[in-house]
Amino acid sequence: MKRRINHYASFKDPAAKVFYIESDEENIYRELAPSYLSNYHHFMSSGLANELIHKNFILPFEELKDMIGSVVLKTKKIRFVSYPYEWTFNQWKDAALLTIKIQYHALKFGMTLKDATAFNIVFDGNKPLFIDLSSFEIFKPGQPWQAFKQFSENFYLPVLLVKYFNATGNDIYLNNINGIPLNKGMQLLPAKAYFNFNTVLFLAMPGKIRNQLKEKQTKKSSKIFTIKSSLNLADQLFSNISKLSQPKQQTKWNDYYDKNIDAAYLEEKEKILKQWVDKNFTKKTLLDFGCNTGHFSKLLAANVEKILAFDEDARSVDELYDHCKKNNINNISCFTANLCQPTPATGWNNMERPALPERFRGELGLALALTHHLAISNHIQFTMMADLFANSCNELIIEFIPKDDAKVQLLLSDREDIFDWYNFSNFTDSFQTRFNLIKEHTFSNKRVLLHFIKRKDEQ
Repeated sequence: MKRRINHYASFKDPAAKVFYIESDEENIYRELAPSYLSNYHHFMSSGLANELIHKNFILPFEELKDMIGSVVLKTKKIRFVSYPYEWTFNQWKDAALLTIKIQYHALKFGMTLKDATAFNIVFDGNKPLFIDLSSFEIFKPGQPWQAFKQFSENFYLPVLLVKYFNATGNDIYLNNINGIPLNKGMQLLPAKAYFNFNTVLFLAMPGKIRNQLKEKQTKKSSKIFTIKSSLNLADQLFSNISKLSQPKQQTKWNDYYDKNIDAAYLEEKEKILKQWVDKNFTKKTLLDFGCNTGHFSKLLAANVEKILAFDEDARSVDELYDHCKKNNINNISCFTANLCQPTPATGWNNMERPALPERFRGELGLALALTHHLAISNHIQFTMMADLFANSCNELIIEFIPKDDAKVQLLLSDREDIFDWYNFSNFTDSFQTRFNLIKEHTFSNKRVLLHFIKRKDEQ
C-alpha cells in the first residue's frame, strides 16, 4: 500500500487535510471533512467550480472516494512553489487581485471565501492560481466578509510595503506569515501612503467590522451585509489595488545588459549557450542563479521544459515577470531571493514552509557572472559554491571571471585583496571535487564558460 504523507501546512484548516501519495510526483490530494461537505456540494452544484476552472483561476480537479467513503479531491501538483515573501511587487498585486476575483465570483454563486491568506495563491509560471478548494462557504445574509481582516493583513498591507520598500516588505511578511498586524503595518507605511484616503479607510475598516461581529445581528445589519453590498466591497478593493504601481527606479542591476556588457562578448556568450543547451534539455528544468532581468532565461526558454529563475534585486525580477506576462512565456517561474541568505524554513516547528534550498531543484544550473560576487563580496569559497550547486542540480554551466577583469577589480577597489585563493586553477580543482568538467570556452576578454556534470558517485 502506498504511504500517505500529510502536508505540513495543512493542520490549520478543519475543513480539509492536504496530503501526497508516496511515489506520486504529479498530484496532490485534499480530503474534505464531513462537516464541510454541504459547502462543497454547493460549490459543485451551483456552477462555481466550473466557472473558476473555465477562467483558469483554479486547476481542474478530480473527485475520488477513499476507502472509508470520504471525499478526496485530486489535482495537479505545482512542482515549484514560491512563497509570498519571495514575490515581487507585481506578483503580490496579481495574487491580491486574483483573490478578490475569486471572492467576487463566489458571491455571484451564493458563496464567500472563509479565509484569504496569501498562501492560498501559487504561481504556475507567470500565472497565479488559487489552490484552497475547501475555502468556499455558503454566503450567510447579514454576515460581513469574515476574511476581510485576513485579506488586509495578508495582501493589502504587504502589497503596500513591497511597493514602497521592495524586498524589505517581504522580510516583514516572512516574520508575520499569519498576516502583518494592522496596527504594526500601518505604522511602517511612509507618510505619503496616507494621502490615499481609500487605503487608510479600507485598512482601518476591519476593526470596525470585528466590532460589528460582536454585536447582535439585527434586521438592519442584515440589510447592510447583503450579496450586493459584498460585491460592491470586492469591486472597491479591486479598484484600489489595481491602481497601485511602483514608479520606475534604476537599480544596480536592472539595466546591466543594456549598459555594462560588451556587445561582442554578449553575442558570443548567447551563441555558445544556445549550442550547449540543446535538444537534450527539452524535458529538463533549468535553474538560473542570479537571473538579473532574465536575459539568458528568456534566451533559453524555448530549449528547456521549465526555468526557475531568481535574483535578490526584486525590481529586476519584476521586469522579468512582466516580460513573461506580456509575451505569454509561461515556462519561466521567477521570484526574488538572496543566494547568500536563502529563504529559511518557517512556520510551526520550522516545517510548515520549507527553506528555498529544499524546493529549488533542477537538472541544469546556470550561474553566469556570479562567482566573483559570491567570492569577493561575500567571501564564499569555491568549495562552498561547488557544494551548493551540486545539491541543486546534476549539471552546471558556470562562468569564471578572472581577477584582472574590470568587474572584479571594481569589487576590490574598496577592500583589501585577501583573496589569494581566487584563481582559475583553484576554481576548477574545487568544482571537480563534486563535478566532472566536460566543456569549456574562453572568451576574448578571458572570461571562461564551463560545463560540469555531477560525478557518478555523487548522483
